[in-house]
Amino acid sequence: MNNNQPGQDEAPKTQSDGHPSQKSNTQVSPNKPDAGGAQDVSDKQVDADVKALEDRVKTGERWVIGLTGALVLVGLLQFGAGFLQWRTMKGQLKEMHDGGVDTHKLVTAAVDQATWTQRLKDSTDTQSGHMKDLADRMKDQADRTKTIAEQAVIQARAARVSAEAAKNAADTSQKAMELSERPWLIVSATIASALTYDKEGAHITLHYSIANIGHSPAVEVQISPEFYVANGKKRDAILERRRLCKELETHSALGETIYPGQVFEQNWSFSAAQIDIDNSAAYFGNEFFVAQIVDCVGYRANFSQQPYSVGSSYGLYKFSPTGETLIFPPYIEMPIGSIMLTPSGFSSKDAK
Repeated sequence: MNNNQPGQDEAPKTQSDGHPSQKSNTQVSPNKPDAGGAQDVSDKQVDADVKALEDRVKTGERWVIGLTGALVLVGLLQFGAGFLQWRTMKGQLKEMHDGGVDTHKLVTAAVDQATWTQRLKDSTDTQSGHMKDLADRMKDQADRTKTIAEQAVIQARAARVSAEAAKNAADTSQKAMELSERPWLIVSATIASALTYDKEGAHITLHYSIANIGHSPAVEVQISPEFYVANGKKRDAILERRRLCKELETHSALGETIYPGQVFEQNWSFSAAQIDIDNSAAYFGNEFFVAQIVDCVGYRANFSQQPYSVGSSYGLYKFSPTGETLIFPPYIEMPIGSIMLTPSGFSSKDAK
């Protein structure tokens, strides 16, 4: 804004050629203005100067106001920016503070963890030492146990040998007692009927006598006899007799009881199938057939479950006044006086 007083900043008017005006050569003192010259200035000129002065004042005021507003705006912007920066820095400071607290906590936790780890290591070392001591003691105990076990094995073997010896002695004693006290049966047979034939085959009856010569009763006594006709496929009566004795080892508890010194007697009828007679006669040229009686008697002692048996086999022959042994001709009946019953093989294996 221009602060010059009215009339002071006015330059002297010049003519168009640039020289000062020649209108008046009279100098006016600044302290004593010329009254007559002042009257020459018109009111219009004064108003124009006043207006121009007011315009300049208003323009200056407007500039001042604008600049002041700009400064205020800049200040506000700076304040807002500073406020935002302050808030941001405050948040960052809080985060830094919180981060510092968390870091402190982490450091504290790390220190605690390290302390706990050291304590755990110390405890582990101590426990390891204890475990080593325990392992050493267990090894010593295992060694002692092994020694005891080896001694126990030796003692067990000795005890087993002793037990086996005692058992063998007991078995020997038992067997000796059984041999001396068990029942012993003797079986004999005689012809009790004639040899007859019918469409079924041949028939004959034998009389059995079973004597107990032992020192105890024979219980569950059973007899299993068979009319055995030999042919090309059936040639060994001894094997058949052993088969009968084997079957009697599992016989039922039913049977007779024969006391020591007692003789049990019984008739037993036999039959030979016609087909067996035909096969035997055909095998021997239809001149004779081979007839045998095989039997087995099974029993046991009254103080033992041990089965015993005695087997026999007899040959059937035609009686000859001259003492010769004649084989039966086939399909011819024989009276009781014409038949001979001859033992045809007895082995100690068949009596047990």
